Parts: sequence; structure tokens; C-alpha cells
Amino acid sequence: MTFFALVRHGETAWNRQGRLQGSSDVPLNATGQAQARGCGRRLADGSWDTVVSSPLSRASETADIIADELDLAVSARLAELRERHYGAAEGMTEYDAYDHFGGWFPELEPRREVAERALRAIGKLCAEYPDASIVVVTHGGVIRALLDTLLARGRSPRIRNGGISTVTIDDRGATVHSIDGIDLR
Repeated sequence: MTFFALVRHGETAWNRQGRLQGSSDVPLNATGQAQARGCGRRLADGSWDTVVSSPLSRASETADIIADELDLAVSARLAELRERHYGAAEGMTEYDAYDHFGGWFPELEPRREVAERALRAIGKLCAEYPDASIVVVTHGGVIRALLDTLLARGRSPRIRNGGISTVTIDDRGATVHSIDGIDLR
């Protein structure tokens, strides 16, 4: 069984402003750095084998801070864990993007594709680290797409910056234990 803590990166200036970041590389702000330290402290109660992240700087920096708190190194930056690409809407607020584009953003990456690449990343990690506990630092859209696929029901709630969701995967399949710190049992 492989245990995953799926961590959403800390806050950025664009998060604060309600802007769609997607694949734009926006760094953490001071609040985001503090959130990352808080995640590391919360995760320190567990036993972790490795930390991996998206290559985007907000997730990479969050992972570095968490890994430092856990006295681990980040072992990989996986492209499959990058945030959903919002195309022409990146940098706009959701309201402005919907107003401007009428609900469908040009070049928007389909959620199904986000989920598929996130599942590939998780599968690679299960193969490389069987029976391990892994901290995966990624993005809210990636976590939601992954959880929605694993749960096979409705849409998961929005994941807060610094939110932690937990999943186990074994030969019987996947079990989602918590979403954004809320226990599902």
C-alpha cells in the first residue's frame, strides 16, 4: 500500500487576487511560505519516505519548505503534476474570464486530461515507491481532478492553499481518506 498526502501549494499574489494561474509560474508570497511551513509541521507527525512536486515554482517552493521541515529531500519534480492550463484566461479573475469568454476559455485543458496525467504520476510513484508514504505537492485543480476520478462522484470541494488530502493505493484500488483536512469516514 502506498500512502499519499496531496498538498496544495501555499498562497501566491494571484491566489490573493482571485486570478487563474494555471501553468503561469507565479511564486509564493509570504503568506504562502508560512502556509508551507504549517503544512510541514502538520505532516511532521507522520513518517514520510519522500516529497515530490509539480515543477511550477509555487509548488516547488512549498515542497522544499515541507521537505526541510521533515528533514527529507525533494526526490522529483513531475511535469504531470503541473496545474491545469487555462489558456487565454490565465491571469484573469474567474469573473472576468467568464464575462470575456462566455464560460469556455480558449485553449483550456480538459479536466479529464488533467486527471489522466495526475493518475499517471501517481501510478509512477506507486511503482517507484511501493509501500511508501509520499508527500505530493501540487495544485488545487490537479488534486480536485484526481480526487473526483478516484471517488467517481460529483465535484470535490475547492482545495485551500496549504490544504492536505490523503489517499492510499493498493492492489484493490484507491481509497480517499480525507479532502482538504476533512475526514471522509
